[in-house]
Order: sequence, then C-alpha cells, then structure tokens
Amino acid sequence: MPVSPHSVSSTTPITPDLLQKELDKQIPDNPQKVMKELQSQIDASKTTSATAEAPVYTPELEVSAIDKEAYIRSLLAKERFKKTYPMFKDVYKVTFQTRTVVENRKAKEYANQILGEDEHYKALERAELCYSIVEVKHKQGESLKSDKFINDDAPTLDILENMQSGVYYAILYAFREFEAISDEMWRRATHPDFWKPTAGPS
Repeated sequence: MPVSPHSVSSTTPITPDLLQKELDKQIPDNPQKVMKELQSQIDASKTTSATAEAPVYTPELEVSAIDKEAYIRSLLAKERFKKTYPMFKDVYKVTFQTRTVVENRKAKEYANQILGEDEHYKALERAELCYSIVEVKHKQGESLKSDKFINDDAPTLDILENMQSGVYYAILYAFREFEAISDEMWRRATHPDFWKPTAGPS
C-alpha cells in the first residue's frame, strides 16, 4: 500500500521475498509494450520482460487520502510532491520527488544517446530515477543525497550500478509506484471533484 509522506511506519515493507513472490506471478510480454506501460505509469498489470534489468512489476495503484492531501499541499505551496518508502523492515528509506520539466528533458537527452530500443528505455528510466531521488538513507545513519545521483547536471548511473542488486530492485520497484501515483493524481487534479474535501485517510 502507499505510504504517507509524513510517516513511513504504516505500510508493508518492500522485501526480497515480496519481490520474488510478485516476480513468480508475472508472465512474459513484449519488451516494447512493457516499457510503454512503465512510461505511462498508469497500467496496474504485472508483466515481465526478458530484456529488463530488474523485475518489471507495476504495483496495484492506490491513492490514499493522505497522498491526495500531500499532493494538493505541494501544488498550493508551489513545491514538489515527495513521498518516502521503507525497505527491508526500515533498514533503508528512500524518498522521491516529482521532476521538473527541465529534468525530464535532460533525462530524455541522456537516453537519446543510447542506441537500441530496449537499452534506450532502460537508460531513460534510470535517468528519471536519478533525477527523482531525494535521499536513500540507511538506519545506521548513512545517507545518499540527491546530489550524489547527479554529476555535472547529468544522471550518475555508477551509483545505481554499484548498489547491491536487491537494494536497487527495491528502489526501482518503489520508484515505479511513486511515478504511477504521481501521474494518477496529476490526471485527477484536472477534475473538479479532486478538490473536494475527503472524509479522512483511506
């Protein structure tokens, strides 16, 4: 389930067992179709690609009242929407934020240098991930801030590639959920009903 940007203790942690369980449920699909679904961030189906570098799992989409309130507050304050996810029983916490138009353009410019459709889409997702990370924090106090993922105004993929694979996959899983929720709320915000008061957190 989604986690409140203000609290990370009320959600089911993302664990290797969960990733493997979901991976076991997945079925092969066309890589191009998979990456288009990830790019749109609205399809809640579970698929896998033989060429994907990580399990391609798009989580079931839920937008809680707390997420909605945090998103509206970010719009009114002219700030980026942020959300924190716990991983491995709170051993790690990763925080993402929505990207600017300039950051989206730079991510695409980086990916456009990569030849091959499959490699291009993987590079685009990793670049967008670099621009979206606010912090990756370990419970012992070690922290990777956003500037560690951007070097000379370009995504620094070395950090991602040198991460333990299980940690990287968990971060990528959480990032895909964050993208899906952010995109869904952006669409809902164009409808008048979105701005009506809610009864409380769901």
